[in-house]
Amino acid sequence: MASFAAVEARVTETLVTLAKTDGEVALPHLVGQRCSALALALSRAGGQATDAAVALADWQAHDPLRAFLCHGVAKITLARDETWQAVFDLAALRGQKLHRSFLIVDEPEAETIVRRLHRDRQRLEVQLKSFVKMSPTTYPVTLRIGSIQ
Repeated sequence: MASFAAVEARVTETLVTLAKTDGEVALPHLVGQRCSALALALSRAGGQATDAAVALADWQAHDPLRAFLCHGVAKITLARDETWQAVFDLAALRGQKLHRSFLIVDEPEAETIVRRLHRDRQRLEVQLKSFVKMSPTTYPVTLRIGSIQ
């Protein structure tokens, strides 16, 4: 989940920075909407944002996994060969109805997923940093969570 949190922070910081120079950049609350807003901003930026847009699209392919990790209930089983398997149960409301989804991940598959998440996170972070540096005007961004006293 650390990779998802790191990307969410980078996407948010990038949007806030872009919003300071482009009044049309939206700053939505939900992370999926933030990724969509960033994708729109990158598409409007044109050629200089192509690599960042591709990296963002590649990262968004992991979104179904994020839903299971962040919102699902997991049960872990241990096989006789001492490998584990995680069974995720995700309950969602769609059209006023309960929908259940399941995801089963075994240990070797999980290792592959972690490597892909790490690779795609690093690529997206590098591309977004590069894009912000190329933007006409950039400002340092500090986001704080909590109340100011």
